[in-house]
Amino acid sequence: MASVLDVRDLTVRFDTADGEVCAVDGLDFSLEAHETLAVVGESGAGKSQIFLAILGLLTRNGRASGTAAFGDHDLIGLDRAALDDIRGRDISIVFQDPMTSMNPSLTIARQMTEVLERHQGMGRIQARAHAIGMLEQVGIADAPARFDTYPYELSGGMRQRVIIAMALLCNPRILIADEPTTSLDVTLQAQILALFHDLKQAFGSAVVVITHDLGVVATLAQRVMVMYAGYAVEISPVDDLFDTPQHPYTRALLNAMPRVDREQSTLVPITGQPPNLERLPPGCPFHPRCPQAFERCRIERPPLETRGVRSKACFLDWTAAPVATGQAVP
Repeated sequence: MASVLDVRDLTVRFDTADGEVCAVDGLDFSLEAHETLAVVGESGAGKSQIFLAILGLLTRNGRASGTAAFGDHDLIGLDRAALDDIRGRDISIVFQDPMTSMNPSLTIARQMTEVLERHQGMGRIQARAHAIGMLEQVGIADAPARFDTYPYELSGGMRQRVIIAMALLCNPRILIADEPTTSLDVTLQAQILALFHDLKQAFGSAVVVITHDLGVVATLAQRVMVMYAGYAVEISPVDDLFDTPQHPYTRALLNAMPRVDREQSTLVPITGQPPNLERLPPGCPFHPRCPQAFERCRIERPPLETRGVRSKACFLDWTAAPVATGQAVP
């Protein structure tokens, strides 16, 4: 299957008062057409910064290098006018907080029709009809009445649906969802996940889901990229990742998550804290928290090694079955 996005050697750095921070370091990955890729990891792993860098949305103190091939374009370093033509039309993003993602002083109507007028050349009447139809498609009840309201007049779940509708208005080739269920209660989470599944079938876009919730991964994804301290430590088809995780960090994440498909009496927390990105330890960045680390891990960073459809950055041998988090390796 052809890649719709091919990222090579992506590095994202920020200048801070305390020095330079490397949020993403030499990342390689691809996104296939029509697939759903989940990007997982703890807070600060660099998940969101990957796609903010690709879309030219880093803060002023941030800079990106490497390449992100999208069609005939390299998105890294592309000028703002060209990026403005791509963002919202070919690549759309659903941010974590729907309230801060919309302009509170503009109606839902104006914010949606503006996208269609800018990218599709529609007139106001045509754009209005198309936008209302999209609100209905994402499950907004009485969409014509809701259309002329302001964001603060809608519930959190409705605002999230509006943001998803806005992202889909131009039938983008790539839809990026950044923690799409974080601020929602359990019932709304289930509704939004079901909505993403249905919309994926209807629109056929490639989808990236950025999350720390492995339940979301199991529900939506076909492939998973696990991030730790700015590095990809494992990339795998979702079923393989849950059945035979190859990186100790992936195993630790799974052992810390309730599993309805297995008997599990207690959850095992990941010891220690994520590293300070200004002062990463030598060697593998996970080795201070890894019960399976040995001497080589402390002095040399493992490269991302690929075998078949799976990749891992770990010196441990490839395994055919899960290894318990606390099991030592000589």
